[in-house]
Amino acid sequence: MAESGYGFGPYTGDDFGKLVSNDYRPSPDRFKGDIALIGVGSDLLGDTISIPGNPVAPGVLLHASLLNSLVRKRFMTRLDQGWLLSLSEALLLGMCILGLLAELWLPTLAGILANLGLFLAVEGTVFLLFIAGFLIHLGPVLVGFPLAVLGIYVTGYFFEGREKKLVRELFGKQVSPEVVRTLLENPQESLAPRRQEISICFIDVCSFTSFSEKHTPERVLVQLNYYFSQLLPIVHKNGGSLDKFIGDAMMITTGVPIPSPDHAFMMVKIALEILEKIEKINKNLPMGIQPFQVSIGINSGESIMGNIGSAERMEYTVIGDTVNLASRLQGKAGHQEIIIGPRTFFLIGDRIAVESLEPFLVKGKDTPVQAYRVVGFQAQGSAKEKLSGG
Repeated sequence: MAESGYGFGPYTGDDFGKLVSNDYRPSPDRFKGDIALIGVGSDLLGDTISIPGNPVAPGVLLHASLLNSLVRKRFMTRLDQGWLLSLSEALLLGMCILGLLAELWLPTLAGILANLGLFLAVEGTVFLLFIAGFLIHLGPVLVGFPLAVLGIYVTGYFFEGREKKLVRELFGKQVSPEVVRTLLENPQESLAPRRQEISICFIDVCSFTSFSEKHTPERVLVQLNYYFSQLLPIVHKNGGSLDKFIGDAMMITTGVPIPSPDHAFMMVKIALEILEKIEKINKNLPMGIQPFQVSIGINSGESIMGNIGSAERMEYTVIGDTVNLASRLQGKAGHQEIIIGPRTFFLIGDRIAVESLEPFLVKGKDTPVQAYRVVGFQAQGSAKEKLSGG
């Protein structure tokens, strides 16, 4: 059956020329109980067939396989087409569902690996069925796997693309480009509502109401836009986020949307740099722009953050009592003053010099609030020592 005695699957072969030579003396039991078939083993003669693992196997193997089935009465059974169709549909559905679940809760690579595991499990099942005598076409399996992988990528593209687009829309103008890039690495987590400690700052342009009443709308907007365009880069440079413009006021945050353990100091630093920037601007104003001053209130504490609004318009913002107190502190601040709340004072430690103010009542509070006026960066000694006179 073979030129050099190599075996083919469950069949063995010997060189026919060797068998008929006078020098060959096989054992009497060599072919006992066997059926011998004579064929050619050279692919040059054209009597070849293609089998798994060997595209040019000797054609006599086909006869051997048929004879083996007849003798053993074991024949391959082709599975019912209806059953096979149901299996194929279930397989494709399973791959699609697995891919979708993986996309929602796992990275794309994990989804592909999960489908690969399912694919290998099906391949193993098909192999075992083949050993048992059942014939199954692998077409649905071979088609289903690449389709499922393609589905994972397409689903990921639309789901992740939509989330990233939403992140850009919500934060593109609120935070620096570096922060946006960080958020895009995990858009689902960045958009999730949560409660965490942050710092909030309200910055209001002093006496702007009277200015707007005396000038044309065009002049008012030019003035206001100039203010904001000068101040906002300071916010982004120091890791702050613009929450919103409220008329002639700005609401900014630190620790949002990316948490920061030093959010309080970051916010006070932003406020001090803004006051310094305003002093420089007022000394060299463009034509048509009048000098301006601001009042600033800062508070720190737990707040709720997330998307607020309707289907037509959504805004990522922060809400809570911490925000309300920051607004009240801004109302207490004078021209070019920074007033901070007790939690902010505690968090900044000795890095900022402050002056203690008389406790005062605010709307919604039963007890007076202790606030502090920021003097500047602490050069020597402790801010708390300064308050106690130590």
